[in-house]
Amino acid sequence: MPPTSTPVKKGDPRIIRGWTMYDWANSVYSLTITSAVFPVFYVAITHMDGVDMVQERYGLPAQSLYSYALSAGFLLVALIAPILSGIADHTGRKLDFLKGFCYVGATACAGLFFFGMENLWVGLGLVLVACVGFSGSLIFYDAFLPEIAEPKDHDRISARGYTMGYIGSVLLLVFNLVMVMKPDWFGIPDRDGLPARITFITVAVWWAGFAQFAFRVLPDNPFGQRPKGNVVLNGYRELRKVWHELQSTRRLNSYLMAFFVFNMGIQTVMYLAVTYAKEEVKEVAADGSIGPIGDSSLIISILLIQLVAILGALLFVRLSKLFGNLRALMIGCCA
Repeated sequence: MPPTSTPVKKGDPRIIRGWTMYDWANSVYSLTITSAVFPVFYVAITHMDGVDMVQERYGLPAQSLYSYALSAGFLLVALIAPILSGIADHTGRKLDFLKGFCYVGATACAGLFFFGMENLWVGLGLVLVACVGFSGSLIFYDAFLPEIAEPKDHDRISARGYTMGYIGSVLLLVFNLVMVMKPDWFGIPDRDGLPARITFITVAVWWAGFAQFAFRVLPDNPFGQRPKGNVVLNGYRELRKVWHELQSTRRLNSYLMAFFVFNMGIQTVMYLAVTYAKEEVKEVAADGSIGPIGDSSLIISILLIQLVAILGALLFVRLSKLFGNLRALMIGCCA
């Protein structure tokens, strides 16, 4: 039976709200898992009395293994995303791919509840899979924007999505931070890192749960694609067509290379700053002694950064309107 199309009117407020809700849903992964709670938990699990147990056992620093797992996740996305995007374009099934990556990522986050030194490699595998789920879902999530909004509204709606993401992730992080610092308030035993482990479950539930608001309203096959023949082969042909078009557009080539370098730097800071700070940054205690930065101080610092980021997202919409996207981007890079 041929797939049916779902007519979509660009600028529909209901669809726009639903689209931004996916940012609200998935941003808890980037804050709780990659930036705040999990990196601190990972260092605590892999270190004992100041000794890196991973390095003792496997000859590699724990932080290096963590960065390798994340890098492998990004590499896997880079390898499979182009062909999957081609298949999605050919079949019109972007929504199915978005759902698939979302559920894979959320399930991997829930699986981190069982992370420990005794199953280190399984845990790092879940880190990789969660990274793939998050990054892969963003590819298809972003691809919906041109279908649901007019070009003149892209900046505003994109910023609205970022803002929703920052707000949603901050709300869950505040809840998780209270749970980690005051587990007795929730009747949770403070042993074996249980409060931190439960935060990974909350991320999975929040991500998959709030994503349903987006899944209910985003268009399914809006152009009525009726794929024929081998889906994978036709997906490859779509990819090849885009590649040939890309070769003839020098400016777009330059932009993509610049974006690669820019994004590589941003992702490195986002994903590894906390584990670096946990091992290298010192703070002065009330008694004047100097020691490793405390978990609470570190997470609260990240929380404050997120609050500033909300204002930043709104500010750059204004800058784009005043100076254009290119100059606004230049201002952001210099700042």
